[in-house]
Amino acid sequence: MFDWFAESGYAADVAGLRSRYPGLTRFEDYLRLSVPGEAVRRDGEQAKAKE
Repeated sequence: MFDWFAESGYAADVAGLRSRYPGLTRFEDYLRLSVPGEAVRRDGEQAKAKE
């Protein structure tokens, strides 16, 4: 099993999935929607809360 992870591992055709399921949520978007008040910018820094 370790050989499988090292040689091929899990693979996904993300572009193919997005064309088949246009509303597919990215992990980053899922986190933004799931954790209110904990928005994170693309560079990893926590976004400032809107006042």
